[in-house]
Amino acid sequence: MSWFLDGLAILFVVLLGIVGFKRGFIEELGRLIGLIIAILISVSNSAKLSIKLNEILPSDQWMGLFLSFSLLFTATLIGARVLTKLVHIALLS
Repeated sequence: MSWFLDGLAILFVVLLGIVGFKRGFIEELGRLIGLIIAILISVSNSAKLSIKLNEILPSDQWMGLFLSFSLLFTATLIGARVLTKLVHIALLS
């Protein structure tokens, strides 16, 4: 059974390597850095934003925390993608 799981893990890594090779180094590095920054910003600021959201939209505390984390994560990821595209265009022009 462990050979099967090892084979799946190797196949997964190889397929992700092929996709990353096709996209390019700058694009993949930008996605990785954007993901890390999005997680850090979302974790550090979601509690503050959830307090503000609960004042505007009265709901359960966990719902506000989930919404604030999701909003911060999505906004940061979109910003990182735009920045990655701009860097990619600047380096290729």
